[in-house]
Amino acid sequence: MSNDEVKEYERMWTLDRERYVLVKPDPKGYSEIPRIYDVIDCFGIFLEDDSLAATIVGHMLAAGVPLVDETPPGINPVTQTQLDMIEAGASADEINRAVAELRRLGIGQTNPLFSDPTWGGRG
Repeated sequence: MSNDEVKEYERMWTLDRERYVLVKPDPKGYSEIPRIYDVIDCFGIFLEDDSLAATIVGHMLAAGVPLVDETPPGINPVTQTQLDMIEAGASADEINRAVAELRRLGIGQTNPLFSDPTWGGRG
């Protein structure tokens, strides 16, 4: 892990401090590292490299990013749009066009600051 990688991740949470929380790990889970959670787009951010995750989470805690007990309630806006459109009887093409437009606007996807494939809407 390079200093540049850590600086890039630091840029993420310093640009939008209200967007992220850290969720305490599940005692029955595989990791003891808190999860990074995007409260606006409602998804957990998964880092495959435990060493990098521990460093990033440590920096986030030191910077005052809140540590919470549970994943905040909410649903990804893209998922909500899909559910609403299905309920309204929209066609698959209409739903796909709406989702494509939301993603074009940067809604409901991973943080656009990063192209790192280890970041994603898993979590």
